[in-house]
Amino acid sequence: MDGIIRLLYSFKFTVFGVELDSGNLISSVQKLTNFSSVQNINIWSIGKTVNDVIVPIALSLLILFFMINLIKKAMEVERISWERIVMSVVSFLLLKYFIQNGYTFLSTIMNIVNDIFISVTNVISNNNTSINIADTLINAVPDRIYR
Repeated sequence: MDGIIRLLYSFKFTVFGVELDSGNLISSVQKLTNFSSVQNINIWSIGKTVNDVIVPIALSLLILFFMINLIKKAMEVERISWERIVMSVVSFLLLKYFIQNGYTFLSTIMNIVNDIFISVTNVISNNNTSINIADTLINAVPDRIYR
């Protein structure tokens, strides 16, 4: 029965240039979640390309909605004030900044989270131990079930 479990739950394959191995799950998860290695695979370049396409569209929509908002405020002659116009311009500039630098913010956040994750996994996991799915299942099932 041990052989059948080992055949069913032993695997080793490569996804996006990262090797996943059931014999060493901790190392596989660390490789898959390591942000510095993810930046070198094709998905990262696809994300960068998509961002480069979406930013001009988002800026065009932002300008359109800013102009609509400004025209609405100009139509309300009784309520128009410099404060309302300045607040509209400030919100426009903030949104423009966030749209243009969103990818950089995301990369920075991912780098920080990755550093925290790596330090936590290094503390939790001992380099001499590894988790193997097949061995864990074999040890979890009592021997008397096999008979």
